[in-house]
Amino acid sequence: MKKGLHTRGFTLAEILITLVIIGFVAALGVPMLGQKRVQKPTLDMGKHGTIECYYENDTLYQFTSDNVDDKQGTVRVAEEGYCSFEAPSAGRFVFQVIGAGEDGYSDDFTPQTNQNNLNETGVIRVDSSFQRDLRNAPEWVREFWDRQWDSGNNPTVRPTYTLLSPVGKAGRGKCEPVLISQGLGDSSNLNCQVDGCSVDILNSCPEECIVRKTADGGDSGKQGKVTATVNEILSSSDISFTANDEETFLKIGNAYIKLSPSGDGGNAVYNTYIAEAVKGPNGADWSSDEMEIQDYGSGTVFSSTNNSNTELFQSGGSGEDACNSTISYGNKIAGSITVNPASIAYHSYVPGLRAHFMLAGAPGANVTRLFESIPAGTEFRLQPANASKSIIDSKVQMKGADGSWKDLVWANKDSTVQFSGDRGMVLDQTFPVRSSEDLPFDRTYYPDAFLPLSPSILVSSVNGYTSKIATLNLEPGKSGAGTFKPYLSGLSAYPTYTINNVQVESSANVTISPEEGIADNFKCPDGSDLYDGRFCKGTQGNPGAIIISW
Repeated sequence: MKKGLHTRGFTLAEILITLVIIGFVAALGVPMLGQKRVQKPTLDMGKHGTIECYYENDTLYQFTSDNVDDKQGTVRVAEEGYCSFEAPSAGRFVFQVIGAGEDGYSDDFTPQTNQNNLNETGVIRVDSSFQRDLRNAPEWVREFWDRQWDSGNNPTVRPTYTLLSPVGKAGRGKCEPVLISQGLGDSSNLNCQVDGCSVDILNSCPEECIVRKTADGGDSGKQGKVTATVNEILSSSDISFTANDEETFLKIGNAYIKLSPSGDGGNAVYNTYIAEAVKGPNGADWSSDEMEIQDYGSGTVFSSTNNSNTELFQSGGSGEDACNSTISYGNKIAGSITVNPASIAYHSYVPGLRAHFMLAGAPGANVTRLFESIPAGTEFRLQPANASKSIIDSKVQMKGADGSWKDLVWANKDSTVQFSGDRGMVLDQTFPVRSSEDLPFDRTYYPDAFLPLSPSILVSSVNGYTSKIATLNLEPGKSGAGTFKPYLSGLSAYPTYTINNVQVESSANVTISPEEGIADNFKCPDGSDLYDGRFCKGTQGNPGAIIISW
């Protein structure tokens, strides 16, 4: 025996083969090791199918497709006026109920279009209502406003504000009762010597012992007046003002003028040294020192500001009146602001297209309900809406335990679609036409409102059966198309735009007309030619449908 024969190692090839075998066996063993924790999905062994209840040529049909027994389905006429359904054993049911589409035409309706020029007038108040009025003005006013303001062609477009300051208080009058016996007259009257008379003159002394010293209060200062013409005001500027007894305040954008009150008149006083009542001093007249102006912007907001006094002031209180205590003084007079012109007028003259047509109707509503655990054998009636048969709602009825039929799911028209407020209506409206781009009008105004809409349905030719509704392309719930005259040969007037009697824009010498060849090339939205060579005729809405899947 040769040395080393029994100690020979494995070759590399033998090692690799061994590892492959071990890995294969381990992979086979994984499902067995985890089978107690990983559960296979449980299949629903109940039957699956669908019922489609629909109208074709005004006849009601019921199409039933069972994925297990009959994948192609069977169809029958629902001569009872409704489709019948008896619930099988299933985990869940999906009810899809589609209402009827609204009509988009009338047999006796012929659309019309003709020229009807528009005159649009209005005013923008140049006070605290400025922003609101400008915001509510037509778009062209906002577009041209700044241009007109800055043009300088008409200075009256720039308003002038007259600010009057508050008026200061009037001084109170003075009425001082004095005892005659105090060296001020005949004191021989013994009635003036009684005890307490000199202490409580008015209540303890006889009238003949009393003399009244009076003086008037001081007048208030004269009211201030400031006239401010606005040089710079853009459509984005806010205008606000307040005028009370504390201040008169005008603010335009970030610029403002603020006026303080004139001076208060002083009260009359009694001078005991000379035993006389002294008139109160007059208040200071308003002056420019009582005004604050803050200007911002590229130019001067306020100009031609002049400061002056008016004749308005408050006379001081009378001393004679003060004796009777019948008049009270001390209140200020509020300031005020007026503007001229109070408003700026605008006017436009625009060619208009008078359009008289019918818009497309609203599509049928698409109502979907999911039901679980419906007892097998429960009976249902399915009745789709059909305007020609005076059936308003698509409706599913379920038979109760007492044998009566109760409404379960129903659908009418869809009121949430775009233009829902106008769909199905005859619209008689004048559209402004400012350029050739506005013609033909259907491409600018209500571009989709003449087109029919269809609700989406769940059923289709998949999942083992062939949908009858999809095959026949019935489009249940589709609305009717609108009827309209799509073009006008042209308009002869020219639009003009005026703000405060200044014409800011004009399309004079510009003829407004539709696109070349529109009459020859125009196609209705559904691709058809013009009806009678003049207009697009609308269509009726489609009946509804009911689909149940399980």
